[in-house]
Amino acid sequence: MKTREITILVESLEQSGKRFVEKYEKIKGGKKIKEEEILSFEDIDTLRKVITKERLRLLRLIRTKKPKTIYALSKIAERPYPNVFNDVKKLGELGLIELGREKHATEPTAKYDSLKIAIQL
Repeated sequence: MKTREITILVESLEQSGKRFVEKYEKIKGGKKIKEEEILSFEDIDTLRKVITKERLRLLRLIRTKKPKTIYALSKIAERPYPNVFNDVKKLGELGLIELGREKHATEPTAKYDSLKIAIQL
């Protein structure tokens, strides 16, 4: 089974724009580009605020334990439900997990097996 990976970049807005233009020009020129998933942050402080130790732990638990509900995840993580709910919501907004609706419950599912963090210098 293929490993699903997302690259998390710390890069300036200028670097991000340049990367976008380069890919656009390749596509416009008829060249195929390697499909890759990227999540970009402008600075390391923002990355640290968003990708916290507890959110990384939740990502691992979601991937390995496959909880059927956010409530079950909060029990596995031994954390208060409101805190886990907020972290799961943020992980969903970032596109790192999918949130499936099943009757009255929301099932978190990991979209990736690994995160690769790169800091542009």
